[in-house]
Amino acid sequence: MAMDAIYGKTPVGEIEIKTIPPAKALVATAGGSPFQNQDNAFRKLSRYLQEHRLGMTAPVETETDHNRMRFYIRPADAGQKLPPDSSVSVVDLPARTVVSVGLRGAYSEKLYRKGLTRLKDWLTAHPRQIQTGPPCVVYWESTFMPGFLKRSEVHIPVRAVEPRPAQSWERDHRQNNSVYEFTMKDIDGRLVSLSAYQGKVALIVNVASRCAYTPQYQELERLYERYKDRGFVILGFPANNFLRQEPGSDQEIKDFCSRRYQVTFPMFSKISVKGEDISPLYQFLTEEATDPEFAGEITWNFNKFLIDRNGKVIGRFGTHVKPESKKVLRAIEQALNE
Repeated sequence: MAMDAIYGKTPVGEIEIKTIPPAKALVATAGGSPFQNQDNAFRKLSRYLQEHRLGMTAPVETETDHNRMRFYIRPADAGQKLPPDSSVSVVDLPARTVVSVGLRGAYSEKLYRKGLTRLKDWLTAHPRQIQTGPPCVVYWESTFMPGFLKRSEVHIPVRAVEPRPAQSWERDHRQNNSVYEFTMKDIDGRLVSLSAYQGKVALIVNVASRCAYTPQYQELERLYERYKDRGFVILGFPANNFLRQEPGSDQEIKDFCSRRYQVTFPMFSKISVKGEDISPLYQFLTEEATDPEFAGEITWNFNKFLIDRNGKVIGRFGTHVKPESKKVLRAIEQALNE
């Protein structure tokens, strides 16, 4: 059976998870950039096929991190004992799972980057799938075919992981009726009961260090300084859900906020604010059952929830709404005066 009969093409523009069956392959490494030096590996593999009178089957794959190219050996020839040489290895590839995006057009770095970005975004939105190996470019057609007819793919090897079990201090709060009934870890790893802020008006914000909206830290700090003596607090929750724009450790996040924006309002340990591993606090904030008026998935970094003195959500502001906008200031003033 030909490889492309069991390892089907991903439709153009679509993303899918598929399992690639075990197979025997020839592997050659060219060195340098796979977008400028791929002919070197291609020639090595083609020479080996000719010398040993082997057939190959589509597709051709290249691991972009190492410019390592693979030719799949035709199943009819796979039973032969094939000697390696100085430039080509013969390997038995195990079955593996990949997330794949289908592309149309001549193979190029621009096309690869486009596909890779889509897959990275997909992985961010599907935290139960984790990357297990380097990305791979897959191309199906002959180099002689016109570019507009060519099909290619980008693959990332993945495996599924079970949702992280809730810690005991999280499980106790599944039935909470107030934000101030939750216990969270602060940026230094200490458990903090949010009841410490009961009686205050709070603004809860999911933050990130590498986002176009990261400068909102400056406005948030000014807002905190402006109202903190009147019983107002800002609670910052770093999250890496959007384009992995918060990749650092808690210590790195703390250092960045202190050094770059002189943040003094309370910061907490990095959490997930959407998806299957969502923090119970953000599950409470976004689910209709617990927050019917302001429910809805977090749309991006720097979404903002305004909390009254009793722990009830009384306002929500999107990423684009600046912390010192008239809308936010008016809502804070009203909550502080009640």
